Amino acid sequence: MKYIAFGIAGGIGIYGAWFALSYLLRDTVKSAAQLQAQYRFPLYGSISATAKKGGRQGGQSRYEQEKEILLNRIRLSCRKQGIHRLCLAADFEPDDQEQACLQELCGQLEQWGISAAAAWKIGKNAAQWDALSEVGNVLLVCKRGVTTHREIDEQMEFYQENGIRVTGAALFHTDAG
Repeated sequence: MKYIAFGIAGGIGIYGAWFALSYLLRDTVKSAAQLQAQYRFPLYGSISATAKKGGRQGGQSRYEQEKEILLNRIRLSCRKQGIHRLCLAADFEPDDQEQACLQELCGQLEQWGISAAAAWKIGKNAAQWDALSEVGNVLLVCKRGVTTHREIDEQMEFYQENGIRVTGAALFHTDAG
């Protein structure tokens, strides 16, 4: 019986160590704080498109609060830098809620006089690269647990080589974080 208990405890310990090690060694963006610490561009905020369904606080959902903060920071930055055209660029395939969120962000920016367009799977579409070079300003859209640091580094290298200014970043996350 004692060997069974040791075996179970050892198995749990080995699994826990493997899970922790694989989490730490995974190359994906794990948090907003990590993204801010690793890169020099500003992080305007994080938003959970899945929080749209509920979570009302004081008459406004968490999604609406996060969206308002993100939009106001982007608008202020664009105004200070004289930016009138902006591309919200994601290198991942957003789900339906995230696509709707990107379109809402672009719509509000358009109302404020900033011509905005959303593009995703940027790395796989040459036509979008051409459009980005015409716009000249990009807001990186990253997704926690999906976007890798290698992808961000490759995008940044391309943007710098082609004179595209990265104004900042926004981070999508799930309700859990």
